[in-house]
Amino acid sequence: MGNWSAGAYSVPGSMAFDHCAGAANYKSGITLVFAVSRTFQWSMGLYNQSWQLAEGSTYQVNYAIDSSGPTLAKAVAIGPSQVEIPLAPNVTLFQRFMHGAQLRVNAASQNFAFDLTNTIELLPDLLRCVENYVGTAPAANNPFVAGR
Repeated sequence: MGNWSAGAYSVPGSMAFDHCAGAANYKSGITLVFAVSRTFQWSMGLYNQSWQLAEGSTYQVNYAIDSSGPTLAKAVAIGPSQVEIPLAPNVTLFQRFMHGAQLRVNAASQNFAFDLTNTIELLPDLLRCVENYVGTAPAANNPFVAGR
């Protein structure tokens, strides 16, 4: 789907379903990842093979979509080269990522920009991917309902 490659992933060392994710590589050397877990928690991740992070470390970041003001968030190192940023289960936020043109992330006094091309297709597809494995999320726990 455009510049995104997506798929379903299992728990490491197991065949049990864990999450669905989509990733896009950018000229900056950073890969932007969106994921939806088996419990319908969604997140964004940043990966750069040159980073040297201590797994479990946390970092303050902020992000903004298009002309919106910055949102403060916490990134957690899930490997030596990748952080995960949990996102609020919020329909409005999901819609902003789906319909936004550009994501800006500020981390460690560095600014990164990512075009959000094709997220209008990617994000609902990630939800459908999870539903294929675990069934439909209860409406109260499903931030994506209005995004369909």
